[in-house]
Amino acid sequence: KFPNSPGPLKIHYAPNIPIYFYNDELIKNFSNKNIGAIFLNEIKNSEKFNVSKVLSMNSDLHEAAANLFSFLHELENLNLDLIVVEPIENIGLGAAIMDRLTKAVNKYS
Repeated sequence: KFPNSPGPLKIHYAPNIPIYFYNDELIKNFSNKNIGAIFLNEIKNSEKFNVSKVLSMNSDLHEAAANLFSFLHELENLNLDLIVVEPIENIGLGAAIMDRLTKAVNKYS
């Protein structure tokens, strides 16, 4: 039986292209791919990505949460092979953001 809302499920909304948590090894493995990236407050290794987004320049988790799904939808609509997203500290609102990101990543792991 399914729950009344998707929140308790192991998999939640995920883009229609693979999404993974950012790490340097992953980026090396996909160096020949079109990659979109989402970072919390600053873009890392910008030359590795076709497009990059910053959730909040000043690390405001409310702003980051508000931007997360719109950025995922934007990147999903581009001609990308995958999306990487920077993990966020799993405390307070960051825990809620990581819960949603983890559920999106679980679809492809």
